[in-house]
Amino acid sequence: IKLDKKFFEELNRIVTKFIWLGKKARINLRMLQDSRSRGSFGLPKWELYYQAAVLTWIREWINLKNKRILTVEGNGLQAGWHAFYGIKEIRHIHIFTDIR
Repeated sequence: IKLDKKFFEELNRIVTKFIWLGKKARINLRMLQDSRSRGSFGLPKWELYYQAAVLTWIREWINLKNKRILTVEGNGLQAGWHAFYGIKEIRHIHIFTDIR
C-alpha cells in the first residue's frame, strides 16, 4: 500500500490534537518524537516505521533463492521476480505448471 506524505502529516496532526486536547501545542511534535535518552517522550515517527516495513519486504523479495513464493492467488512460483529481470522476450516458460 502506497502512502503519501499527506497521510503522515494528517496522522501527526491527529496525534498532536490528541496529546494537547485540541489546544495549541506547547512543544513541537518533532521534539516529542525525539529519543527518550535525550529527554523526550519518544513518540513514533510514523513515516520512518512505514519505510522500515516496506524495506523489510523488499529485502525478502530480493533475497529469494530456490524458495517458493505465493502469488496473490495463492499459487507457488519456483523463482523470484529477479529471475526474469532483464529478459526482453520470455518464450515457453511455464511458471504456472502446478496450478490445480
